Amino acid sequence: MSKDIITTYHTLIAEVLPLSDGGATALVNFKIIDFFKELVGWGYENKPYAYASSAFYGRLAKIEVDDINNRIDILFRHTDLDDDQYLVSDVHTQLDRQIPRNVTEGTLNQSHIVIKIDPSKPTIANFGMEYYTGITPLVFMNTLNYLIRTARSDKVLSTYFFGNHPTDTYKVTRDGYVAGQPKPLGFRLKFSYQNDFFYDLLDAFNNDRVKDISFVEKPTISTNFDRAGKFKQNNIETHLDIATRLVNPNSTTLGQMKDDVVNVFKNLITEKPHLKDSSFKIKFEDVNGQERHATYKSQDEEFSLVQKKRLSSSLRQPRTSAPTINKGLCDRIFANIT
Repeated sequence: MSKDIITTYHTLIAEVLPLSDGGATALVNFKIIDFFKELVGWGYENKPYAYASSAFYGRLAKIEVDDINNRIDILFRHTDLDDDQYLVSDVHTQLDRQIPRNVTEGTLNQSHIVIKIDPSKPTIANFGMEYYTGITPLVFMNTLNYLIRTARSDKVLSTYFFGNHPTDTYKVTRDGYVAGQPKPLGFRLKFSYQNDFFYDLLDAFNNDRVKDISFVEKPTISTNFDRAGKFKQNNIETHLDIATRLVNPNSTTLGQMKDDVVNVFKNLITEKPHLKDSSFKIKFEDVNGQERHATYKSQDEEFSLVQKKRLSSSLRQPRTSAPTINKGLCDRIFANIT
């Protein structure tokens, strides 16, 4: 019996960064949807990214951009060279046979990824992806950032990574430049992700919609819970309210807002070192007043808000050697993206 398809939902973030820390940031009208068109134009579909000592390869095997519906469908393929070779069995003869493969071949898995674009937020998008072991949002991000580095090192393609200098302009008109025109300035581009509702969580911290923060700790002294000594207390659950604003008013990007909140937790753990491996449960309301839950893992300095949904196994289609996007599955993933 075929199992349901598990899908997870996340936020995609593109950041235009200066070439060096502390340098000027180029002014550029960057849009996620246009960038994926560029990847297709550059011939970067099916371009492999090797990681984990070249034992694994990830690639955007197929990219389809739908401008009308602000949607991007991707077939992500993942090759594992270290995986065991497949065995097949004949149910009539009970004979087992190993499927041979070359040293440059590996086990292939694939995942459909669907990105939903909000035209009012061209550098932030929500995406859903089909779950498969080894294919994670982080692997997807690493593949995108590898393709960016590859393009920036290409003499022709590197021209894409230039915008206008925010303050420096040409003083005189010459060599095709007009006086007062901004000088070109290179930039770095980086993709990252946060789990779905991450922006809602930071917005809740910023607008007093965090309702409760709790954690569990061991009691400093193990004592009897009852007079007869039949029970002993092994954990204490503490609940906290937020007494002051955690996000700096000058923070405007998701990264800055996240750093503000993380630093508050880090300072708390510095003051109370016994909490260094604790997980903090956070209850908050989104902009629509709906209750949400998140976890902050202090050892990783990360928030966990993964949303999972199960889709019918009837949406599965047979895999083909030529990359082919399952439109029915992608339609269902797209419909589930908030």
